[in-house]
Amino acid sequence: NIPIKPFYIAFLWTYLSCILPIQFIDETNFNYIENYNYYLPVFLNIFATTTLADIKDYQEDLYNNISTFPTKIGLEESKYIIIISALLSNYIFIHNNNFELNLQNAFFILSNIGSLFTLYAL
Repeated sequence: NIPIKPFYIAFLWTYLSCILPIQFIDETNFNYIENYNYYLPVFLNIFATTTLADIKDYQEDLYNNISTFPTKIGLEESKYIIIISALLSNYIFIHNNNFELNLQNAFFILSNIGSLFTLYAL
């Protein structure tokens, strides 16, 4: 009984923001899809953020019997999932061949770091 909500949300946002626009860039070349460095960091970032929101809603989800990571495996284990997802997202993102440090990329990195700091506020 694995909670699918964070995977579903992360997949949809990643598909709509990373994979779908590829066909507008080059309608005949789909090599970008084979390179996970382009979309996996986004998936992991959104997955971590969604799981973080599930921790905030823990009591309500328990009361309503909603299947989330915190209600199925516990709060501490869910925090470890968020830490691993956020750190892995940053690692893959920074080690992309096209990575350059600019404001937009720094914002993405800071969003992952912000998720980690938010864990300690919960």
